[in-house]
Amino acid sequence: MKILLIFVSLSIGFVSVGQDDFVQTVQTAKQSLRDQLDTLSYDGSKVTYFKYRDKTYYKGLQIPVFLRENYVFFLSGAAADDKVTVQFFDKPMESNNRILLYEIKNISGNEAVIDLNELRKRITVYGESPESLRSVFIDYEIKKSRTERGAVVLVLGY
Repeated sequence: MKILLIFVSLSIGFVSVGQDDFVQTVQTAKQSLRDQLDTLSYDGSKVTYFKYRDKTYYKGLQIPVFLRENYVFFLSGAAADDKVTVQFFDKPMESNNRILLYEIKNISGNEAVIDLNELRKRITVYGESPESLRSVFIDYEIKKSRTERGAVVLVLGY
């Protein structure tokens, strides 16, 4: 009985250490991005957690951008061990005629900075008005993997 109790205690301890490392990686990534704001003001952050699966799938979020003159998107894939593609669109996933404004093929282990003015320039190439970009829709394409979980950190500055 004592051996079983010791085994269960050790198992829980190892799981906690793994969980703490993952959470620490996310927190470190978030702080690293906030440190890059420099002269910009912090407007918020969003951590998108996910589980890797045996098939590719998508997670998305919407960022309203009409509130400020310019936003800068800071992204970190430090907590994503396997391939995650980040795509910026002008319309939600359900829309048939949405425009791909920017794509990062693999954010895993990397950081990226995207300026809203760059996205506005790209939408004019398709004949749209830059003012028509009221929200940015970010899709995370999570590739199939045997890794258990991951996260992408987004920090907004203006």
